Amino acid sequence: MFEIDPISLSYDLPKSRIAQYPLCHRSASRLLVVDSKKGVFKQLKFYEILDFIQKEDLVIFNTSKVVQARFDIFYANKKKSLLFVEWLEDGKIKCIGPNLRDISSYSTLKGENAKFTIISVSHHLILQTSFNTIGDWFQWLGQYGKMPLPAYIKRDVKQIDTSRYQSVFANFEGSVASPTAGLHFDQKLISEILKKGAHITSIQLHCGIGTFSPIRNSLNEHSMSSETYTIQKEAIDKITDTKYRGKKIIAVGTTVVRAIESFFLFTNNSPVPGTYTTTLFIKPGYSFKVANTLVTNFHAPCTTPLSLAIAFTNRAVISEAYSFAIDRKFRFLSYGDSMLLGNFYL
Repeated sequence: MFEIDPISLSYDLPKSRIAQYPLCHRSASRLLVVDSKKGVFKQLKFYEILDFIQKEDLVIFNTSKVVQARFDIFYANKKKSLLFVEWLEDGKIKCIGPNLRDISSYSTLKGENAKFTIISVSHHLILQTSFNTIGDWFQWLGQYGKMPLPAYIKRDVKQIDTSRYQSVFANFEGSVASPTAGLHFDQKLISEILKKGAHITSIQLHCGIGTFSPIRNSLNEHSMSSETYTIQKEAIDKITDTKYRGKKIIAVGTTVVRAIESFFLFTNNSPVPGTYTTTLFIKPGYSFKVANTLVTNFHAPCTTPLSLAIAFTNRAVISEAYSFAIDRKFRFLSYGDSMLLGNFYL
C-alpha cells in the first residue's frame, strides 16, 4: 500500500514519473484538483483551473527570477561545475559542488573571463570575486552560467531551459531554483483570470539552497535555511481586502505561502511593506493565517515543500493523491504536473 512516511516524508517515486523536459505548452500540463477536506480528486488540464477562480478571488505569484547559477571553474587542466547559492559581502560568493576537497590545495581558480580566489573550503566553497556588486555578478552569470536544473533531471541543460525553467512573470533576479508552480501559467491564462474579475498580485521570494536540502531524519529535527522575500503595499492591501471579503487567496507555489504566512505571522497587526528574511518551516499542525487555496507541483520525497502540502491538507489526502497520480502517470517534480488544493466541494 502506498504511503508517505509520517516521520521522514519518504515515499517510493518511480524514476519514470520524474519529468525530464517541459511540455510544449505551459498550460497543457495536467492538474489534479484535490478537495482538502473530503480527499476527492478531479483530473483536468491546467488551463481549466479557470473553473475554480471566481470574481474577486486573489491569485498571488512569486516573481523571483532564476539566475543562471551553475558555472564552470578550471584548475590544473580540470573542469568542475559549481552552483552559486549566496552573495556575501565584499564580492564574496558561496557555492556548492561535488568533491570540493579536490580544489582545497589551490589558491585561485579560473572562470570564463574571470578569476576567483579561494577563501575557504568545507561542505561549501567561499570564493572572492572581482565583482563589486551582485548585479555585476548576475550579469557575468547571465553570460557564462547555465540554468541550475535540479540533479534529478538527468540531462545537460538545453536552450529550452533558459525560458521554460522560468515563469512568464519572473522579473527580479535572485533564485537558484525555480518556483515551479508558476511554470504552468502562460500570458493567455493570466489574461483569462483577469477577465473573470479575479485579482492578481505578487511577492518575491528568492529560492535558495534550502530548496535542495532533504529532511534527513525527521520533521522535528529539520531546520529551514533563511530565504529573503519582498512584499509591497499593493500586495498587502489586496490580501487584506480579499480576506475581509472571504474570497479565495490562491497561492501559486509553496514559496508564496512561506512569504505571505511569514509576513502576516511575524508583523502581527502592523504590516509594513519591505524586504524580510524567513526561516519559517511549515509542517503538519501549522495553522494557516492567509492562504486558503494552493497551486503546487508534485514534490520529491523527504522535502520541505511536501511537508507544506501535507500541512495544507493532511497526510492521508496527499498520500492518496500521490498514489492516484503515480498510477495515472502524472509527471512529477519541477517540469511535472500540478495540484490545486482547497475546499471545492467536488
